[in-house]
Amino acid sequence: MAGLNLTLTFLRTTPDHRLIISGEDISFVPGIFNEDVAKEKYAILEQRLKNMFPHIPDIEVEYRYCGAFASTPDNIGFIGKDPNHDRLYYSLGYGANGILFAILAGLMLPSLYKGHPLPAMDLFRPDRFDA
Repeated sequence: MAGLNLTLTFLRTTPDHRLIISGEDISFVPGIFNEDVAKEKYAILEQRLKNMFPHIPDIEVEYRYCGAFASTPDNIGFIGKDPNHDRLYYSLGYGANGILFAILAGLMLPSLYKGHPLPAMDLFRPDRFDA
C-alpha cells in the first residue's frame, strides 16, 4: 500500500513499575551512529509514549539507549566458540529472532563449554562465513 508507514513499538514493564519503550529501528550499515538521528528517534518514542498514556502526568525519560540490531547473512546468528580465542564464546546476531536463539544458546553453550558440543551447533558456527 503506497504511503503506508508501519512503525513497530514495543513496550515492557519492569518490577519497579517503569515502562521500557523501543522501536524506530533503522537499517544498519557500518559507521551508522549519528547523534542527531538518535535524538530524533528518542523524541519520537517519548512523544508516542506520552500519547499512549495521556492520563499519566509528567512522564520523564530516565535512560536512553540505542544499539545495533544486526543479523547474519543467513539470519541464523552465531552461537559458539571463537575460533581464534579459546575462552571467548558468542551468542549474537539474531536480528528479530532473539528470543528463540537466546534459548538455543542457553541450551547449547553449557554443553560446548563442558567439552560436549551438540551436533546442531555446526549451523551456528561463528566462523561459517570466513573465507
